[in-house]
Amino acid sequence: MYETRISTLEERLLKADEDRAAAITAQKAAYEAERAACEAIEQRMAQFEEILRRSGQLPSAALLRIEDGWNWTAAPDGKYTTRSSYIAIKSRRSDCQSQNADAKSLASVWTTPAPHKAFVTLWRILRNRLPTCDNLSKRNTSLGDEERECPHCHEHGESTNHLFTSCAKTQEIWDEIQKWIGIILARPCTIGLHWKMFCYCGKNKKVTKLLRMIWVGCCWILWKKWNDKKFEGKDWEVKDLILELKARTWCWNRMFGVLDKDLDFSLWSYDDLIFRSV
Repeated sequence: MYETRISTLEERLLKADEDRAAAITAQKAAYEAERAACEAIEQRMAQFEEILRRSGQLPSAALLRIEDGWNWTAAPDGKYTTRSSYIAIKSRRSDCQSQNADAKSLASVWTTPAPHKAFVTLWRILRNRLPTCDNLSKRNTSLGDEERECPHCHEHGESTNHLFTSCAKTQEIWDEIQKWIGIILARPCTIGLHWKMFCYCGKNKKVTKLLRMIWVGCCWILWKKWNDKKFEGKDWEVKDLILELKARTWCWNRMFGVLDKDLDFSLWSYDDLIFRSV
């Protein structure tokens, strides 16, 4: 019985050795095939280089044969470091000055007394990141001629500056707001200039915060109204937007306490009264 077990074990060991030898032979064959393929590629590259050199399309320097890898373009040696990343970010701060909104104006966005969804929309407006037809066309989005037009005046293309500053209906809105808060401003041609002129004309910090809150609320509501008109065909009146703006900013004041949280809505919505009493 023991002899039978030993013979069976020897057979298994012999079989394992044969399988291992076969696997090694297969690996060697695969390696030789891969090596032959690499040599064939190198020969073809050498022939290609020779052809280019003879035709005058390649100078005396040969093609670089280096291993592929990651290359950090912000550093001269191509290696990533925290310092090189910091220098690259600092040198590209000028990119944040799109639509004439400088770094100081953009930084003031995050201290505006408004909900997050409102001043995130404001950030996108000042950086010209809203999906207007003008921006979509820059991303090679196919749009028809009617889709590119402003859904209200149908006279100009849909862009950030047009929607929030130069459209006739938008200008009517800003005129009503200026009447409400009691100031008179020129009509800037860009959204960045409009933000700075409107929000920094207050006589103290409290009025400045209120102006920023009203400006953010107007742009946020206006963007929603534009989308309702464009995609659902819902018309809206300027007086309805102004009433909604007064109601929302009054609620935001109760949330953030820029003025007295118990201020009555009739005093808040009355023309020029609230800013004379600040």
